[in-house]
Amino acid sequence: MLGNVLHFSGRYWTDYGFSPLAPMSWRYKGGPGSGALADVGSHLTYISEFLCGDIKSVTGGQLSTVIGKRPLPLAAVMGHDHVAVSDTFEAVENDDYAAFNADFATGAGSFEVSRVAAGHANSLQFEVFCENGAAKFDQRRPAEIQLFLNEGSGNENGYRQVILGPGHPYIAGGLAMDAPEVGFGQNDAFGYQARAFLEEVAGLSEAESLPRCASFDEGVRNMELLGAVTESALNNGKKVTL
Repeated sequence: MLGNVLHFSGRYWTDYGFSPLAPMSWRYKGGPGSGALADVGSHLTYISEFLCGDIKSVTGGQLSTVIGKRPLPLAAVMGHDHVAVSDTFEAVENDDYAAFNADFATGAGSFEVSRVAAGHANSLQFEVFCENGAAKFDQRRPAEIQLFLNEGSGNENGYRQVILGPGHPYIAGGLAMDAPEVGFGQNDAFGYQARAFLEEVAGLSEAESLPRCASFDEGVRNMELLGAVTESALNNGKKVTL
């Protein structure tokens, strides 16, 4: 419907680390590329390849640590929790912010991720611009997409709201009330994922089940892509071919 991809634009902004008093944890340890890029950039990159095909090369890699030290916690830190902290600080070892550009087989892409974007607790957004139109998605409104089709007069054309429901892949048969416009949230996606995995274990064919979960090889591919971004960033943004 939309045709070949011309341009992908995506960002994944989070704010769990925007406070300088957010306690030190494993999330702030590790080499370059193991911070925001690995944490949330991994999600954005696999979405882009799912929609646009394989990334062929990356350029302009950038990794920034904007809060250089964090206080040690006085209690166990789980996930993104904030707890009471001590007066002892340790150096942050990885990236608070990352950005890069990419080339697909058709089209190009721009990517930006952050763990210090105040006011954006969990904000994944992307747009795909194609030959015949465009589409955009905001994870904070998971039951809808915005769709633009290049039809009719430019003075009257624009994005339309499409409500997702049982007529769309991944959702059909997965809702407690499998009816149009019932609505669902991000956490429901974990239910779809578990169902797809169990259907695969049960030996159901792809025609009988939800689309397959990502494979181990696809996970390795994602790590290789993040490694290429890190290599670009450590070499003044040079082009890295995958």
